[in-house]
Amino acid sequence: MEQTVAVICLLIIACWIIAFVQARRMFHLFRKRYPDVARKEIRFAFEPLAHPDKILFFFRRENQDLTGKDKRILALKKQVQGFLFFSFGLIWCIIIVFLAGLFQEDWW
Repeated sequence: MEQTVAVICLLIIACWIIAFVQARRMFHLFRKRYPDVARKEIRFAFEPLAHPDKILFFFRRENQDLTGKDKRILALKKQVQGFLFFSFGLIWCIIIVFLAGLFQEDWW
């Protein structure tokens, strides 16, 4: 059971790394193609520091039309969403494995 949890944890970490890389690519592509919108709508868009608004911008309802125009940005957004949802599903798998272990007799 420990190996199962370890593999799931590694998959979660891999999903988060891939989601981070794709989100960063999405942001930089948007900033390159739409610098005026990025400067106006995204706080710290041209600053080197990391800020959650740089990614959360793409998932707000009022920005759906803007991000849906560009097929490449939309594809990257869907990839980020997919990897994050998959990682959350894997977290639920860990919870289920843990709960199943609680009900085994040899757990205690």
